[in-house]
Amino acid sequence: MNKRVAFFTPYFHSNRGNATTTKRIVHGLREAGMDVYVVPYLEERWSEEKDEQLKNCDLYHILHIYRFAKWNMCRELPLDKPFILTNGGTDINYDLANPAQVAEMDEMIHNAAAITVFTEDGKNKVQSLFPEKILKVIPQSVWFEDGVNDLSISLPEDRPIIFLPAGIRAIKDPLFVWNEIKELKKQFNNLQFIIAGIVIERELFHEIEKLCRQYDWVHFLEDVPFNQMKYLYRQADITINTSVTEGQSSSVIEAMYNLSPVLVRKNEGNLSTVTHGETGLVFTDPTNFYNMAFELLTNQKLAETLARNGKQYVLEHHSLEKEINQYLELYNQFI
Repeated sequence: MNKRVAFFTPYFHSNRGNATTTKRIVHGLREAGMDVYVVPYLEERWSEEKDEQLKNCDLYHILHIYRFAKWNMCRELPLDKPFILTNGGTDINYDLANPAQVAEMDEMIHNAAAITVFTEDGKNKVQSLFPEKILKVIPQSVWFEDGVNDLSISLPEDRPIIFLPAGIRAIKDPLFVWNEIKELKKQFNNLQFIIAGIVIERELFHEIEKLCRQYDWVHFLEDVPFNQMKYLYRQADITINTSVTEGQSSSVIEAMYNLSPVLVRKNEGNLSTVTHGETGLVFTDPTNFYNMAFELLTNQKLAETLARNGKQYVLEHHSLEKEINQYLELYNQFI
């Protein structure tokens, strides 16, 4: 009889990073023969049926520690099975830095069978607060559903395209290099700037909306179906990441996998996947960004080399099979 895991995630149905992570891991686990019951705890109302389903589970896997802890303060779901916690970006870089929020997570973390993180930096941050816990680094991988539905998106025919895949919220800082992109437009008359993501912080979105109305070469694509994202990566001349912090960016790994040269802001999450000058370029400030973007757009050989190296790196270090095997090994320690 197959063992059964309940996978708790804040988001599964909406087009957010946690949902992408969950769908990938759940797909991989099921392909490996694991019976997985998905619980999108911020998207679905609780029910007696869910209580019954959990009784048949052997282990709980919980994504995003702080969100789950806050949700469970009201629900008071008994964590009566061995459970594993997975930290992402926000809970590592912000929630663990806030003593009040750490206090809200403290009991759950102490009772966890193990904690997984995406990077060594994440491991160090958790270990500094909870040195006694079993901690395992399991990097994210890449997975796209087979086949592409009829495209519901259309792209401008002009090139080059600078592409920013990001949810619209302050931590992603989507307009950090806006002035530099405007300057690049003066050098590349046909340049197009495309942002794709979901609107999380409405006030910030209004700023992007204004730019789209003011400049016909600035485009916002809202809530692009995930299975169509690879089309965008493949059309992009440069994929950028402007986040203040990252746990480990799925979009950067996805872009590399789809042979798009990446230009990313320096933070620990981005440095865990991009080696400057080898698998992509890393900028530290807006001027730095301008110079590197100009170089990528004028040096085809460099762009092709980085794209090729980036894909090879992802194939070697971020395969779905490797990621899932590490989770299965961890599960088997506690089931």
